[in-house]
Amino acid sequence: MRRDRLATGPRVLGAGACIRGSPRGASIRLRIARTAEIVSFTVPMNLRSRAVMERLGMVRDVASDFDHPNLPVGHTLRRHLLYRIHREHWMQVADRVIGHPENA
Repeated sequence: MRRDRLATGPRVLGAGACIRGSPRGASIRLRIARTAEIVSFTVPMNLRSRAVMERLGMVRDVASDFDHPNLPVGHTLRRHLLYRIHREHWMQVADRVIGHPENA
């Protein structure tokens, strides 16, 4: 399984970089790499990341939420929420998100 990360920092927070970059990256990953789905996770308090994933058409998989194994019980960042989008669903929403998925 390949894991890709989008590096962000204070200078890009709130600038829409994730909404602009993520759809194109998702389309390329699903089309070229023949990936069946993309999964992403964040902590419950990260409302911006959650909003980005939901705008992209990702759906929270409550049954797959998990506790980070390297963080102690009671740590505010221990719980992680998992979101998914399957190839078929992405191809249905990609036109709305980025224009034309075949042009990604």
